[in-house]
Order: sequence, then C-alpha cells, then structure tokens
Amino acid sequence: MRVREAGESENSTSVGGARTLRRYTLLRTAGAHGSPEQYETGWPTGTVITHRVDGGHPQCFELTDVPFGDGTYAAEPLDYL
Repeated sequence: MRVREAGESENSTSVGGARTLRRYTLLRTAGAHGSPEQYETGWPTGTVITHRVDGGHPQCFELTDVPFGDGTYAAEPLDYL
C-alpha cells in the first residue's frame, strides 16, 4: 500500500493504462459551508491519501469504489482525530 500526500503528482508513479479521474467525498469531514470535503484524483481504488482537515491536520483516507447518488465515490477515513 502506498500512502500519497494530497497534491502529490499523479504522474510520478504511472503504472500503465489510462486512469479515470474520480471525485471522492471524504467521509467525516466538513468544509467551509458544512458539507463534506471532496477530493479529485486519478489514483486507483485502494490507494491511501493524506488530506489536511480541520485547520491543516493530516488525516488518511482510503479511496473506495462505493458510489454515492451525487456521482462521487466514498473516501473512508483510516484514522480519527
């Protein structure tokens, strides 16, 4: 499993084949307007990303293939603050 920092170049470890750009809803987060934060990436399902939440605190999320009705996919938090 490779943990990726939010904003890390997606071209740095390309593994053959085209990637599909997906938007993920980061579960258990809240943006400026109270709605969950979202993250857009081409990394495959199962990738663990680190995203800064609540004023800059790093939190790990696993990208899943679970779709929501709004067209986004679930990003499950792996650690809790």
